[in-house]
Amino acid sequence: MRCRTPPPRGRTSAKVRSYADNIVPFLQKYVNSRRFSSCHTNNYSFLKKICTWQSCYSRSIMERRIKLKTLNEHIVCAICSGYLVDATTVTECLHTFCKSCLVKHLEERNTCPTCDIVIHQSHPLNYISFDRTMQDIVFKLVPMLQGDELKREREFYRARGEVCPKDLPQANEEELQQDDKAVNDTDYHRLDEQVNICLECKCPTLAPLKRRFIRCSAQATITHLKKFLALKVLEGPQKYREIDIMCNDEMLGKDHTLKFVQVTRWRFRSPPLMLSYRPRIDILHD
Repeated sequence: MRCRTPPPRGRTSAKVRSYADNIVPFLQKYVNSRRFSSCHTNNYSFLKKICTWQSCYSRSIMERRIKLKTLNEHIVCAICSGYLVDATTVTECLHTFCKSCLVKHLEERNTCPTCDIVIHQSHPLNYISFDRTMQDIVFKLVPMLQGDELKREREFYRARGEVCPKDLPQANEEELQQDDKAVNDTDYHRLDEQVNICLECKCPTLAPLKRRFIRCSAQATITHLKKFLALKVLEGPQKYREIDIMCNDEMLGKDHTLKFVQVTRWRFRSPPLMLSYRPRIDILHD
């Protein structure tokens, strides 16, 4: 008696699905090995059909549609509750928001709107980045969103008598590569605001610098200075955590920029900015 082949599509009972999920992989090995004699031709054909049906059944499960609202929590900005536009991600915690929403938020605060983690003490805008992958996903999932946003953007610039940046002619790939090479060959930090510093050693166990006076970008942080000192007076920059840097006998935070230190600790004094360094002191709390 021949067994009827289950239909490749349509409704199936739980018992049939369980059978297919458990026994078919086992049977597939024998189907592929073709270890059947001529008297088992019918059985071989039957097993082949079952395996084919299981493959079709698995594809039908994978191709099922889901509603867009089930994905909204992943593609909606937590600040404006709208779909992400110019998706921008915080590098510290990887939460994503609309660029305009996040920039406005960071004008008053330096924490993530979702988890309240401190992005950066003084320059949080330097620690966010455009998330192209997320933005491509949002545009593919939400119909007409990309076109509507481009239309609004063009109307915004037209009302102010300006040209939309996205309508400007784009440079070809060769020009972009040349520009990137020029930027890489240029020390662009020389264009930043500069700060004059004097580094004094406050402990005899550390060697003093041969050149105490240095000039560097105002965007440099205390961590950068620690690595510089570790390279000069310790065995290498990897030991930068073993150094404390102080201004007016006050220990400075690792994320403080030199501009921030200059404004808050050396505002009404003449340059250079006087900093001192010593071996790290661990403070034990009872």
